[in-house]
Amino acid sequence: MALHAETLTVLRPQWTVQRGDRIADWAAATAHDIPRCEVQPQSVTEVTSTGAVTRQAVARELRVFAPAGADIDEHDRARYRGELYEVTSVAHWDAPVGRLLAHTDVTLHRIEG
Repeated sequence: MALHAETLTVLRPQWTVQRGDRIADWAAATAHDIPRCEVQPQSVTEVTSTGAVTRQAVARELRVFAPAGADIDEHDRARYRGELYEVTSVAHWDAPVGRLLAHTDVTLHRIEG
């Protein structure tokens, strides 16, 4: 398997203001790709709710190593292999020596069920 061979599709909402609050309009979202990503599973958690209805869900997290300066932020969503994820954190890391290790570290989160 080749490293950094995955493409992540970023979905960015249009923003509107309603009663002074910024509201994400996902129906009008724009999309762009970030190629050359490395995507790795980070965690899988089973969640069981208690109450009137018992429900089981699975929370999945992925860690993405994207190229330095990748255009993604915490307000975006991302599509990876056909599945939609929330972007929960983004960190741009500049390598202290040279640019070989510089990258953007992204955490994606998805709840199923």
